[in-house]
Amino acid sequence: MQPSEDHIQDRIGSAIFRLAELGQRVDAAADSPKAAGKLLGEVRKLATELERALAELRVMATRYLELQHQATAACRRGERIFEATPVPCLLVDQAGGAVIDANPAAARLLNVSHRHLVGRSFPLFLNGDRDQFVNRLGHLGPEAESTVTSIRPRERSAVDVTMMAWRDSAEAVFVMIVPTAGAFAGQLSVAVPADNDAGA
Repeated sequence: MQPSEDHIQDRIGSAIFRLAELGQRVDAAADSPKAAGKLLGEVRKLATELERALAELRVMATRYLELQHQATAACRRGERIFEATPVPCLLVDQAGGAVIDANPAAARLLNVSHRHLVGRSFPLFLNGDRDQFVNRLGHLGPEAESTVTSIRPRERSAVDVTMMAWRDSAEAVFVMIVPTAGAFAGQLSVAVPADNDAGA
């Protein structure tokens, strides 16, 4: 079992405290060979303890670096999946539902370019009770909740969907939009508006 960071910090703190005590005993040991020999032995023991603690810190730092690389790689994989999935997905602000990010599938569904979609209020695309949706956002937890509703893309007819949402972080909610059978027929093939097109 690898020592924890708190355990190593406690050992180093104890060693520093003992080192301070040994420093106070130096003057008294100067006139006594026996006391000096004992003090030297304790200093060597303390040095060995510090070397072990430092070695463990180096192992822990290496492990943290490996975990950081793994987390970075996992984030990149998640970003690629987010961009490539055909399922419309958005990240919205939990306080009011403003779009933080959206994948290409969401932009196609809502018929708005990504640039115009980010920062826009997602509830404006809902074809139902928008206030109820915003209120529910503030109470979402990490477990996914789903609801059957309809959304109204820009310049298109309303689309029936099942919408799943969960709190992704302290301030953001992940929204996944799953179409009902045949709801997107003839729509997803339409190109996303260019960034210089008008927004919703």
